[in-house]
Amino acid sequence: MLVWMIGIVGMTAILCAAAIFAEKAARATHAPARWIWALAILGSLLLPAATRYLSALCSSLSAQRPARSAASIANTAHVQLSQSLGGVPGTDAWQPYDAYLLYAWIAMTVGLSLILIVSHATWLRRRRSWTKGTLHRSSVYFAPNFGPAVMGFIRPTIIVPAWLKQSSSSQQGFVLAHESSHIQAYDPQLLTAALALAVLMPWNLPLWWQLKRLRKSVEIDCDARVLRIGHDATRYGEALLAVGQRRSRIIGTAIAMSESPSFLEERIAIMIDKPARTARIIAIGFAGLSLALAAVAAEVAPTSSLPPTVAQSAAGVDSSSLTKLTPTALDAFVGYYKADDHSVMVVTRESDHLNVQSSGEPKADAVYPEGASRFFYAEMNIDAKIEFEISAEGQTTAAVLLQNGGRLIMPRIDAVSAQRIETARLSKVQTQTPSPGSMDALRHFIDGILSGHPDLDKLGPPLAGQVAKDLPKLQLTLAPLGDLKALTFRSVDPNGFDVYEATHVHGTSQWRVDVDGQNIITGAMYPVVNSD
Repeated sequence: MLVWMIGIVGMTAILCAAAIFAEKAARATHAPARWIWALAILGSLLLPAATRYLSALCSSLSAQRPARSAASIANTAHVQLSQSLGGVPGTDAWQPYDAYLLYAWIAMTVGLSLILIVSHATWLRRRRSWTKGTLHRSSVYFAPNFGPAVMGFIRPTIIVPAWLKQSSSSQQGFVLAHESSHIQAYDPQLLTAALALAVLMPWNLPLWWQLKRLRKSVEIDCDARVLRIGHDATRYGEALLAVGQRRSRIIGTAIAMSESPSFLEERIAIMIDKPARTARIIAIGFAGLSLALAAVAAEVAPTSSLPPTVAQSAAGVDSSSLTKLTPTALDAFVGYYKADDHSVMVVTRESDHLNVQSSGEPKADAVYPEGASRFFYAEMNIDAKIEFEISAEGQTTAAVLLQNGGRLIMPRIDAVSAQRIETARLSKVQTQTPSPGSMDALRHFIDGILSGHPDLDKLGPPLAGQVAKDLPKLQLTLAPLGDLKALTFRSVDPNGFDVYEATHVHGTSQWRVDVDGQNIITGAMYPVVNSD
């Protein structure tokens, strides 16, 4: 959990940098910038979950990439698990502290929530002693030592200090224009929602910095709106300075017109700044940097696995069969397993579950125990399980993939053997050399689908089960293309799959297949079809 939290902080810091460049792009053209920071805050909380969901969605919809959904005709163990084989698989050394981190997280969130509740209650209590009146035909509260500010979520209220009654009419007008603009732009609701989101992740310091930047952007955008309706910038700036000299205390989520002297100077500088001739070019440059950093943040966003109870429910496992294994028991399964001649499944432990990953794939999949040696995939669109074989001496000897009614036995191997297989895969990818016999095996496979009688004995067990289940769908896809005329090797993809283009009578189809030493197709992808 600590590693995940550090990853979230790092991702949020990158989003901060992206938002800064986006804000610079907005300021160059005098465009509103508060929504940039609002999106940064929202992205800091939702991006990890979104990247995991989109990764699964894209993999199930794209036939150009190894798919994880039941629609792919692929060996799950081969297609979706991968890891660099540079060392021995590790375990989560911080796992014993997860419970303490979680309790501290909850305590911080509850504590901050209570502070905000008490702050709001204090404001409501003090408001009873304030005088309600009108100023320039606007309903306001006069407070002895508070404001100008706006408070409230459902019905925001303007609060002004009592001394404003003795101020000039123009200064009163500027104050009311500023605070009214906040209400019209729903700034109180925006800041309250952002604060609530920050409270949900109180340990994420860059998130609180985003909230601070949001508050500043809200004030700068409000200044721009006030000037846009016709107020004089010089006189408005003088009003800001006058109010700033008599700063009052701020309560809770109040949006106050008065700020620190340095920020007031910054606001005034922005108001009198004129867009440069190259403003659009500058904005485009900053926007490009912002998008690049946002893409980096999405790439590094950690993807959290589902909790065991949620994941098992999603996978259709009865809650009565939930199994809690000790870290020692889980560590017995950590290691390398040979999926085929080009793929190694790597098993690592993370907290209370295992992660499985095979050659060529960028991310691991979480599997949770439903028995002493049987695990299910947490991701809902992977209909498969893994069972470990244990010898009489208590040693783990193999991992068995259970999918589509088939069993793929993956013997356990040492790190040296795993590295040898990985090196061979990388060499195959680098030299772009197809596996011997893959063309003949694919030709036999396609002819079998077109005839309605695929040779399932020439397919790996999980793949054979998937093909048998999806045969009508495959025939419907290929039938309009007609008979197979020729096969042309195109490349070897990063997973080690051979990519072929099949020429039919009425079009083409592209295939990705993996073939073992016995010319058995152990993995394949749905064809990409182009009809005439």
